[in-house]
Amino acid sequence: QVFVGPRKYQLLKNAGHNLERVMFYTHWGWMQWLCIILLYLLVWLNGIMNNYGLAIIGLTILVRAATFPLTYKGMKLQAKAMAEQVKIRPYMEEINQKYKDNPQMKNKKLMELYKEHGINPLGFMRGCLPMLLQMPIFIALYFLLSESFELRSAPFLWISDLSGPDILYQFATPLPLIGRNLNILPVLMGLSQVLVSKYTSTAAADPNQKTMMYFFPIFFTFILYNLPSGLILYWLISNLIQAAQQIYINAQNKRERAAAA
Repeated sequence: QVFVGPRKYQLLKNAGHNLERVMFYTHWGWMQWLCIILLYLLVWLNGIMNNYGLAIIGLTILVRAATFPLTYKGMKLQAKAMAEQVKIRPYMEEINQKYKDNPQMKNKKLMELYKEHGINPLGFMRGCLPMLLQMPIFIALYFLLSESFELRSAPFLWISDLSGPDILYQFATPLPLIGRNLNILPVLMGLSQVLVSKYTSTAAADPNQKTMMYFFPIFFTFILYNLPSGLILYWLISNLIQAAQQIYINAQNKRERAAAA
């Protein structure tokens, strides 16, 4: 007996003989059960909205809502740590300059400074941990949206196929880094990443951080340029939601600092 057909989870499962397990071994690996849950959610949302582009947006909102408690705690801790670092930066620069030839004394004075102001030097690490706990969901979505047959030939706005790049225009001659295709979604995703970085950092932050704020979005724009547009759409919407959450958390922390002062 031979099965000849698309690598579509539900179709393979209905064919029997545990054929759906081919998805686990060749593509989804250890994320299989999480991928299956997210796939069922995606198909269910498509049944309601009758468009896989809208279904991806709906799935992004559901995932962000489900992970919001962890995200909120992590973003709040990071925003607090960033504000504390900005507050003591002039003193840190003074210590660095005064003890630049004595690393041991410099570290001792920095620890005293942290203790004096009640700041945990590992505050940033505490903020990262809750957000790292949600990484399995993002990895599963990457596998799912990169390999999902359901997105094949699925249109959305100007996109004719969510399983491939959103080619808006093709150049006669290949261009450096991007090739022949002009894709819009990766550029929008890069801009949304700049927006997230802008509200995650602060105006008085280290100048090196400001440089990285623009470097990483540009870097990811080119790295992800030719990935499936369904995946880039998810990343774009996720960034916009994260930026909105960060604006809310920054405003909340500002009110708390004002009340404490």
